[in-house]
Amino acid sequence: MNKKSEKKLEIFSPTTSSESDLQSSLVRQDGKRKRGQSKEDIVFLNQLIRTLEEAELKLEEAYDKKNYENFNNIKKLIMRIQERISGVVR
Repeated sequence: MNKKSEKKLEIFSPTTSSESDLQSSLVRQDGKRKRGQSKEDIVFLNQLIRTLEEAELKLEEAYDKKNYENFNNIKKLIMRIQERISGVVR
């Protein structure tokens, strides 16, 4: 990918976390798990992150092929996934 396309895609690139980073974000400073956060939430978040990473690759592919309709659909998908991640983390 060239510098120009990297610059444009930068806005849509998700930030990924390792499972340990994710687990630490779900634990309060006193060591107790935040209310409503469970092992199932962590598994679900990891799945969302993997899906987000796959969508990012497809977004880049659509951009490189100048398939703007597909690009916009994938961009919307990424935004929905990010909203779901935010909903679980809150």
